[in-house]
Amino acid sequence: MSEIIEPSNLILLGVSLCGSIAIRFLTYRSKAPQEGPVLGVLLGFSFFMSVFWIWLFANILIDILKILGILTGLPTTFLGLTVLAWGNSIGDFMANTSIARKGFVEMALTGCYAAPLFNILLGLGISTLKVNLQVEGGIRFSHKDPHSVIPETLIIGSLVTLIFAIIATAFVGKFRMSKMQASIQIVLYLSIVLYAVYRGS
Repeated sequence: MSEIIEPSNLILLGVSLCGSIAIRFLTYRSKAPQEGPVLGVLLGFSFFMSVFWIWLFANILIDILKILGILTGLPTTFLGLTVLAWGNSIGDFMANTSIARKGFVEMALTGCYAAPLFNILLGLGISTLKVNLQVEGGIRFSHKDPHSVIPETLIIGSLVTLIFAIIATAFVGKFRMSKMQASIQIVLYLSIVLYAVYRGS
């Protein structure tokens, strides 16, 4: 919680609350706001405010996970592998499943790969850049460090499953996904998670 209580973050929180109150009294539920510069300001501020609240709750969630790890004695990497990963992906899982059942399979498939791609390349890229600017040498993985075992296993497992999905869909299935492929991917996920837990324990 120390990052949230910083003066700059408290100022952003105050500005966000004041802006929320202003939007509440400057807009109406029965009709859309009139086009113009005021609407542009409101839309820009609404986007900024949504990003800020997501960041705020993400920091609170991380602090809760740290407390949970201290109380249960579980490593933070294990909590990231299970609680954080499932909580982060359950919304995408439900949305993509509903979209696929309605017949928009291509949209659901794109969503399945686009969300992790965004998290890995942009999310991990920005955080890694920040760490490299703050700490000399950046992030280092070591086989002797128990905290590095789970990330290493997941990186290798992600690479294996991606290669399998490409080969099975493009070359074997001729761009058609079968029930057998789906079942194998579920088994692969469970195997990777269990192996990561085994190596991390």
